[in-house]
Amino acid sequence: MLHDDIWNSCLDIIKKKVNTESFSTWFTPIRPLKFENNILTVQIPNQFFYEWLEEHYLPVLREAIVQTVGLEGNLEYSLMPESEKTRERKIVEIKSPFQVFELNPKYTLENFIEGDCNHLAKSAAQSIISKFRNNPFNPFMVYGDVGLGKTHLVQAIGNEILKRQKDARVVYVPTSDFVNQFVDCIKNNDTSKFLKYYSNVDVLILDDIQFLKNKNKTQEILFNIFNKLHQEGKEIILTSDCVPGSNQGIQERLVSRFKWGLTVNISSPDLETKIAILKSKADDLNIDIDYKTIEDFIDDQICNVRELEGMFLSMLAGNKNFANNEKVAEIKKQKDKVITFEKIITFACQYFKITEEEIFGSCRKKELVYARQVVMYLCKKLLNMSLCEIGEKVGNRDHSTVIHAIRNIDNKYQDVVNLIVAQIKS
Repeated sequence: MLHDDIWNSCLDIIKKKVNTESFSTWFTPIRPLKFENNILTVQIPNQFFYEWLEEHYLPVLREAIVQTVGLEGNLEYSLMPESEKTRERKIVEIKSPFQVFELNPKYTLENFIEGDCNHLAKSAAQSIISKFRNNPFNPFMVYGDVGLGKTHLVQAIGNEILKRQKDARVVYVPTSDFVNQFVDCIKNNDTSKFLKYYSNVDVLILDDIQFLKNKNKTQEILFNIFNKLHQEGKEIILTSDCVPGSNQGIQERLVSRFKWGLTVNISSPDLETKIAILKSKADDLNIDIDYKTIEDFIDDQICNVRELEGMFLSMLAGNKNFANNEKVAEIKKQKDKVITFEKIITFACQYFKITEEEIFGSCRKKELVYARQVVMYLCKKLLNMSLCEIGEKVGNRDHSTVIHAIRNIDNKYQDVVNLIVAQIKS
């Protein structure tokens, strides 16, 4: 057939102009339909595909048509019918070319303790699960401070979807790793691999999107991925430390798309919710402890649920039975010895004779940089916080800054670190 011959000749020319991965991703799916009046009509999967070809490969396509048909030749696109798209999706097998971040099976909706602070978020999550592939809340964004359960909730959605539909392609990835993967693809001149993988998932869960800040190239490709997934009714689930739009350094067009669906806040839990969370933890460990004892333990100044749980589990470690308010005094005594982020900041400020504002600030004075590095090092060594979490807590700094700080302190200044640790533990 004439149109097949013309398109095959075009493909021979295109092969010489693009790399193998790009050719496979963007040109192999195209099907020639007809050739009339010097116009070659080809079928493409969707609107996103068309926009990508026009933006990135228009000169290559134009050159191929001119060389094959002549200067009067033109190319026309026809979108694939919905029935064909469905058939295509069933036969596509996508294997991750990147590190796979497994969903934590412990994160479920059943053990996500509900309170006024997160009621709307949990209700929305349940609706997304029950209306999978027909979800009105798309994208779904959860925002709030560190340690309030955002990651638990979005991974619980992924776990439940996989439990109900085992063939669903659910991808969870922290944004910092999403950025690093894309940077590696740029270095290897293979960004099409990145786009192909993330554009063909059923559920994309992107955690901590604040780390997209000022990453313009990554934002650009996420914009394209977002458009394709949203157009095809795929689920997009996001978390952030703040409401969309308040994050300077994220493109307005991307922020506007984040607002297309439902945005909910998870706030700090009230006393009753804190008690319920800690009681659930104790029950998981088969430790008998009553509500009054837990209430006596809770520090009203701590809103970070993750930190509160860590303190509580440390306290429980050496005690198996707290029924009938036994050992309340011992609980309080042990609680005072538990190391927290707040204690690290307090003792570091006392040692260096500086203020908390200076620790969290942007001043680059040598003594302040040194103090921040010590704080970051202690957060990692004493609390085993993640690099991203440390960066967030110590003035919203990049994880690479945290890595440098830890290495710097690890190689020097152990005497100073030991003195501060001794004060914290005394």
